[in-house]
Amino acid sequence: MITTLALGVMSVDIKDNEARLHIDARSDDDAEAIARVILERLTLHLTAYTDHLISYHLDRVDNIDTNRYSTPSTVSIHFEMYDLPRLRGALESAAQAWDCTDQILEKAMGYFQHALFLMKATDSIRHRSLSQIFLLSDAFLNLWKAVSTVIGDPSKDSDYQSRYRMIGIAPDFFRDEIEPLRKLRNDYDVAHYMVGRAGLDEVAENFGKASRTAEHVLSAYRHYLVNGGKPLAPGIV
Repeated sequence: MITTLALGVMSVDIKDNEARLHIDARSDDDAEAIARVILERLTLHLTAYTDHLISYHLDRVDNIDTNRYSTPSTVSIHFEMYDLPRLRGALESAAQAWDCTDQILEKAMGYFQHALFLMKATDSIRHRSLSQIFLLSDAFLNLWKAVSTVIGDPSKDSDYQSRYRMIGIAPDFFRDEIEPLRKLRNDYDVAHYMVGRAGLDEVAENFGKASRTAEHVLSAYRHYLVNGGKPLAPGIV
């Protein structure tokens, strides 16, 4: 897969899992700092668009001309299968939303990415343990933080019952998907006491559905921002 991505005033060349940024900077250090900001934001978008944890590794910074730098970077795609069409669609969607700088979206995507990171970290624990239970519980917490950053939390926000409508989320999705996620998060807040295979399996089994719910909320909010503060259609999720 070869594509050139326009991210605001900057372009990024993508070939398979390598991203090459071309940056105007005054020094190697400045070029590296700029590249990291761009790559961190790009991988946040890609993680949110694909519902898979995506990270990067900055390989090096090359000085190709006076105040002109090239930064080859490896973007590690943690897919079970190498799904190029899905990745291409995620890249195009990230470019479309790139100029919609919004602190709420950035924060929510950060929580979402951290939730997937914590869930992946459980794979390194060979035996069922309290550490694994803590990771799973914290992963659920961060999924709910991603959702509540966008639509609010009933314990803090008086418009919790209406904010989701503003960004185009259908009432039945709120009732059937978001509210159960909030209740699961509350239940798993005490998951530290759920010792045993059955309890852990239940948490892990629900995580996939919960992460898809969070991804849909982020998708709805991105559509809302890209469309100038209006939902594309009633109930886009």
